[in-house]
Amino acid sequence: MSRPGRTPVTFTSMRTAISRRMVESKSKAPHFYVSTEIEMEAVTAANDALNAQQPAEARVTLTAWLVRAIAQSLAAYPALNAVWNGETLEQVDAINIGIAVANVINFLNPQYIVLGGGVLDALQDDMMPIIVATARDYAMTGTDKGIEIIASRLGDEAGITGSAVLARQGLKT
Repeated sequence: MSRPGRTPVTFTSMRTAISRRMVESKSKAPHFYVSTEIEMEAVTAANDALNAQQPAEARVTLTAWLVRAIAQSLAAYPALNAVWNGETLEQVDAINIGIAVANVINFLNPQYIVLGGGVLDALQDDMMPIIVATARDYAMTGTDKGIEIIASRLGDEAGITGSAVLARQGLKT
């Protein structure tokens, strides 16, 4: 039985078995990850230009660009805006930040997702629980284990602080 706002997608029995096995594989079988480098110079330059005249509380992070890109992709390719509920694939009617965060989890498997920005800062107590619950609901079974979804607390210092932490960790290894 599908939930409101979701439309079941009809599969062949073979496709259903493949989908079920993929979820089992992700949550139970040992696996490895492949990573790639992405050229972000244009996005970084656009972000710097956007933030140049903004006060600290109104600045945008690169995570916001990633979440926005995923949300736009879900709008452009509705077939990707779907969730496997254990028996059927349901195409989701709504697109929201929680679903975009779920896709970041599904595609990138990060340890942390840090969200920030003026709107989130102003409405953090109301928005974060909804975003986290939605992301966990829409992430593939097992993929959200150990992932922390948190609101940024560093403001403008986030990028430089993160770089310093990574550099320090690199020196220790």
